[in-house]
Amino acid sequence: MGNKKLTKNDYDPNDVIINGELIAYNRDKKRHLYVVPEGVTKIGDKLFAGDTFIRRVELPEGFECIGAGAFDGCHSLKYINFPPTLRKIGVKAFRNCALEEIKIPKSVRKIESYRNGKLKVVKFTDGLEEIGEEAFENTALTSIEVPKTLNTIEAYAFNNSQLKEVDIPETLNYIGYHAFGKCVELEVKINNRVFQTNENMQNNLGHFLPSLRYAEKNNKFYPNVPEIMFATPVDSIENFYRYSKDWKEVLELWKQNSKEKISTQELLCFYKTCFVLGLFQPETIKNKAWSGVAKKFIKE
Repeated sequence: MGNKKLTKNDYDPNDVIINGELIAYNRDKKRHLYVVPEGVTKIGDKLFAGDTFIRRVELPEGFECIGAGAFDGCHSLKYINFPPTLRKIGVKAFRNCALEEIKIPKSVRKIESYRNGKLKVVKFTDGLEEIGEEAFENTALTSIEVPKTLNTIEAYAFNNSQLKEVDIPETLNYIGYHAFGKCVELEVKINNRVFQTNENMQNNLGHFLPSLRYAEKNNKFYPNVPEIMFATPVDSIENFYRYSKDWKEVLELWKQNSKEKISTQELLCFYKTCFVLGLFQPETIKNKAWSGVAKKFIKE
């Protein structure tokens, strides 16, 4: 079977289509190529799941939706075309496939969980607004070009991928927890300024984003944030907050752009981030002891 010539499938009576949705096909044919019949607009949930023979799928013009888990476990699948009419790719539709490159058409507004470890290249187009939770977790992606229309990246979206650089557009307002976790070589680019990251920033990039934008806009010094931020005394943080206009400004921007209520722990983390960013002038702090601490941390 491995040497079988790839040919277009003859439409089989076992290929069941109801109201434009392909809900069954003749798996016994063990086809390497499957051409979805004209008029089909949706592939049903888990329809091809576990089919290890299929290598290539061709979708017709007018096609709109790939169901959840539709090609989950299709280990030999290396190619599928996405027509410009495609609107939705379901959760885990291509989990554990052999696809290495995909291009998302501008008709797709949200990408659900993808989770294909062999994926190396994904090409986004303007029109995409949201990258869902775990969308590209555990993939082999090394770089992405974020579309200018994107406003949300959900939790774990690129966790444990191999991303080395992400360019943050002005439209991006929300980044979920661990969205870039374990991207150990990640650099964040805002306009033309590149910021290096550490493990904490990779795990919590959404919390750092207002500070990064502030630093870029106002040409502020931004060090590679050290782990020392977690050891900063709470009362020194509070002292800085009382006397820093810059701090309050950035905090308000963060609150305005946050979709959810900011927790006490998140707020403390944010304060410490601002602290090591150098958003404060130590000379304005009345307590001389804390002024010395501030100078020490800012220099580091």
